[in-house]
Amino acid sequence: METQSPPYRFRRDTLLVFLLLAFAYGYFFHNSGWNGNSRLGTIMAVVHEHRLEIDRFHAWGPTQTSDKAEFNGHFYSDKAIGVALLGVVAYFPFSLIARLFSPSINVDTIRHYLTFVVVGLPSALAGSLFYRSCRDASGSRARALLVTLAYALGTMAFAYSALLFGHQLAASLLLVAFFLAMRVRRSGGIAGAALSFGLGLALGLSLVTDYSSLLLVIITAVYALRALRRGSAAHALKSVGIASIGALIPIGLQLANNAVCFGSPFRNAYALHAVPGYQEGIHQGIMGITLPRLDVLFYLTFHPARGLFWQSPVLLAACAGFAWMLRDRAWRDEAVVALCAAAGYLVVNSGYFCWWGGWSFGPRFLIPMLPFLAFGLVFLPARFQPSVIALAVVSALQMLVYTAQEPIIPADLTDIASRPAFHYWPLGASLGALARGRWGPNLGASVGLRGVMALAPFIAGVALLTRGILARATPTESAEVENGGRGETP
Repeated sequence: METQSPPYRFRRDTLLVFLLLAFAYGYFFHNSGWNGNSRLGTIMAVVHEHRLEIDRFHAWGPTQTSDKAEFNGHFYSDKAIGVALLGVVAYFPFSLIARLFSPSINVDTIRHYLTFVVVGLPSALAGSLFYRSCRDASGSRARALLVTLAYALGTMAFAYSALLFGHQLAASLLLVAFFLAMRVRRSGGIAGAALSFGLGLALGLSLVTDYSSLLLVIITAVYALRALRRGSAAHALKSVGIASIGALIPIGLQLANNAVCFGSPFRNAYALHAVPGYQEGIHQGIMGITLPRLDVLFYLTFHPARGLFWQSPVLLAACAGFAWMLRDRAWRDEAVVALCAAAGYLVVNSGYFCWWGGWSFGPRFLIPMLPFLAFGLVFLPARFQPSVIALAVVSALQMLVYTAQEPIIPADLTDIASRPAFHYWPLGASLGALARGRWGPNLGASVGLRGVMALAPFIAGVALLTRGILARATPTESAEVENGGRGETP
């Protein structure tokens, strides 16, 4: 197993993985519907009108949304501010530059730009860090790339990196925080000021991007605190203080937003939702979350209509990988963190009143825990690698179908128990739509390619970048790759 990589080559590989994922995530673009429009309306209201009310945007055609809160005669986005916060930072200079060339900006252009910058690029960055972690664990570039692509292109992370939603951004921020915490642990509990601040900022931003990520934020924060205990108490205290400052910046902005919009920092927009039926649901239990349900756990995992393992069967192999990860003393802490994050998040979501995720091809609320679950793949012994490759290909092909067609699929699964298993099968619906010529927008179509031919540049680009990453293996690493990276035992 490779013990040390030349620094330049290692950074180069990580950069190529980032470019591969940025290309893949930027190739497709979709109208994000009510969810994305709620965030887009806030971004445009702040930049163009210097206000948080979306009174002019919530009913305007290009940004029309019912995902909104109403208070004192004004309308606001009902979403946490994370996506909009980053969106304002990205959109303000873009709007200034765009107006130099045109008095008006096409809203679809704004939406696509913001989706790529605010969701796609952070997802590509997180994916490159995921690759680096997998390479640390396996010592194999090929193994690390296989696992990274299985997660990045073989799960809902792919489709939702092309949508202006919060789930994938929250997942990316959590992955960045987890990676930084691993750096602290591997360095013996030493964390510089920049690393500590970045870790806290990533956790705080994740929380104000997707409130339901609170459980994952707590688990990652506890892991980071445990890692800091390896150093001196004085250094740990200083690092915790710096990280707290980083976390409190976005959290403070969220509280300030609540105070300005709703009269109290602790009044949540979801409680003021403009749709009465949603208000009833969100007031159940804690933010709409009640006791876990076994039937919903089945629907979220193995049922054809919404089952995570139907859509991304490679994640079944990831579950098996934790058996070996837990036996590896060097990675046991990370195994416990990843297992608690994935299992805990799944159980919590089984008690959510809208567990099926509304209009979506899959259980989108599970997206923030997917990188934790996928990490188990890298610890599978070499003899399972052909099976992992086959499952990764099946998973990636399904995700490509959804991303190439339309990830936002109408569905009402409230009476799923009374229907046949395949009464609602999103893959069949998407394949049927593609067969009828209903392809979603992508870069290939924008240059005149039609149908399946519009995917040719995407496939060629991914293949070329993959080859570029693997082509620079050292002779020692080549031998390791032939053996599957990790040995038969930890």
